[in-house]
Amino acid sequence: MEVKSLNKRASGQAFEVILKSPTELSPERPQTLALPPQKKEPSLGELQRRLEAAEERRK
Repeated sequence: MEVKSLNKRASGQAFEVILKSPTELSPERPQTLALPPQKKEPSLGELQRRLEAAEERRK
């Protein structure tokens, strides 16, 4: 871990913290971003059930 001081001002200080250098990353396994799971489109029946439930709540 490496800490670099970026700015020293009267209002405070800023630091950059480097946890792992790019050379330490494994070349066999590239780093990928985790994508959120894909949401499926609601069916027509599901939309109708939601609409009916909303109408019931309004009564």
